[in-house]
Amino acid sequence: MKKFICLLLVLSVVLLCGCGAQEEPVDYGSFTMDKSYSHDEKYCIRLETFVNNEGEKVTSVDVYNADTEIIVPALNVFSADEFYGYCWEKDEYNFWVQLNTGEIRCYSYIDLTWKLNENAELPDYIKTAPGLKITKAPTTATPTTTTTDAPSTDASTTQVTEKAS
Repeated sequence: MKKFICLLLVLSVVLLCGCGAQEEPVDYGSFTMDKSYSHDEKYCIRLETFVNNEGEKVTSVDVYNADTEIIVPALNVFSADEFYGYCWEKDEYNFWVQLNTGEIRCYSYIDLTWKLNENAELPDYIKTAPGLKITKAPTTATPTTTTTDAPSTDASTTQVTEKAS
């Protein structure tokens, strides 16, 4: 009986230790799913994941003026299952979005507008998630269309709603 109790105690400890194990963190490379700021901290990006009216789980990339918290309308809405983070360039108002399909897109701040920049070259210092075979966005790339109460606009011509300083 003592052997049975000892065995039961050992199994309980093993199970308790195993249940407390954390999942391996996802390696997004230079990309993040957290709030982060442009090189001069003028803008910040926050992600919002929600279920749209069609019942699809989507992620919206929202850029804010960091001082005023005024939102620059959603640049793009992606399938939440495919979205795999974003990152800012270190010296420009360009940021990159990577999808777990390997597609990567650059958005640039041009003439008071955030635009899909199909000609941008990924800087060497930006590292993509390990194991992804990276491809550029197709030149006819369009955002996932959604019907929501959240702001949603065309990814290539989102108008900034603030004055340039």
